[in-house]
Parts: sequence; C-alpha cells; structure tokens
Amino acid sequence: MDEWWLVFVPDPERWGPLPEEGVLGVCDLPAALDAVGLRPGDPVFVRPDFVVDAELLHFALSPDFRDLERESRRNYATDIRLLLSWLWRRGIPWRAATIADLRAYKEFRVDSPLNPQRIGGTKWNREAAALTQLYNGRRSALSRWMWVVARTGRQVRKALGCCG
Repeated sequence: MDEWWLVFVPDPERWGPLPEEGVLGVCDLPAALDAVGLRPGDPVFVRPDFVVDAELLHFALSPDFRDLERESRRNYATDIRLLLSWLWRRGIPWRAATIADLRAYKEFRVDSPLNPQRIGGTKWNREAAALTQLYNGRRSALSRWMWVVARTGRQVRKALGCCG
C-alpha cells in the first residue's frame, strides 16, 4: 500500500448507528473527536501504514487552515494527500521534502509524460497554494525546519512555480 488515506469527519446527522463496542477501540468516537478538537468537515491524514500523522492533524487544526471555507479545506487536503503519496512512493518523508523534491513533483503533475493525468496551470496554482500553506505553517511550528524562507513565503511559492 503506497497511498495516503484522507478521512473527513462527518456531519453529526451522517454518523448513523455506531456499534456498542465502539469503533477502532474507541467507545464514543464522536466525543473522542470532539475532545481532540475535530469538527465536521475536518480532514484526518492517515499514512499508508495506517498511522494518523499527528503533525498533519495539528496542521488541520491550525487557525490558518481552519479559517478556510469548508470546501477549500477539502480541496487543499485532497491536494496535499496527492503530494504525500507521491513522496511516500519515493521513500521521502514529507517532513524531509526539499525544494528540489517539490520541483520534481510539479514537473510530474504538470509536464511529465509519465503522468497520465497531467494538470493545467489553474489546477496547479490551487495545489501550490495548498502546499505553500502546509509548508509555511510547518516553518512557523518547527524552529529546526530545513526550509528557511522569506516571511512572504516567496521561495516556497517560487519553488512551486507560482507567480508573485
């Protein structure tokens, strides 16, 4: 298995009946999600080895990500999942991705004949916005982060092929 999973917290009316014995060892899953701070529509990133990534959970709970509209959060999470899977297949932990890795990812997504589902500039710009938010947020969260970027995130956006 080499794909990251993306699970969205459902709206309360969509839960349906939960088993008395709980779900995945959790007796009251809605209460547990609430205790973590997850709300309906929030994404949970699960690695291919079925481990929830705590740092990505922190990102999903961050004010910058939470301030996005629900559909934007869903789109950004989906775009981020694509990068996570691409890196995983290459043996690159997402936390260790370099600017060269992101450039290679852009090349694959936009231009590579090896990608049967290449995307255009508009779609790439949205993906680049999602990835910029992920890595800029990570920069502020970790003092040892390897990407030293300008306050505006200009280097990250440039590496991702964005204008401005």
